[in-house]
Amino acid sequence: MPCLIDTGSTLSYIRPDLVAVIGDKFNATVDNAGNYIVNCSLRDKPGTVDFGFNRGRMVINIRYKDFIFQQYPGHCMLGVQPADAGSTNYVLGDTFIRAAYRELF
Repeated sequence: MPCLIDTGSTLSYIRPDLVAVIGDKFNATVDNAGNYIVNCSLRDKPGTVDFGFNRGRMVINIRYKDFIFQQYPGHCMLGVQPADAGSTNYVLGDTFIRAAYRELF
């Protein structure tokens, strides 16, 4: 899916069905605003969320510490959230860009 890379976006916004799959893997809960909330302790666990591009020829591995956004102490969100309903404007924000920059440079 085409995505815009945006340094002005803290989080990334992608297809809701993909966010739901990722959220399930992290045992996320969805708050009243539709945000996927996760346990902050997951930030300290080893592991990555992997984004594949160009039919898997390039993969960006994002460490949990970078992927899980701590909005304030004790409140963490997945680094990806659902794009607005019906939107095809997908955004890869800082939760993705930091890891991509580290891997590529």
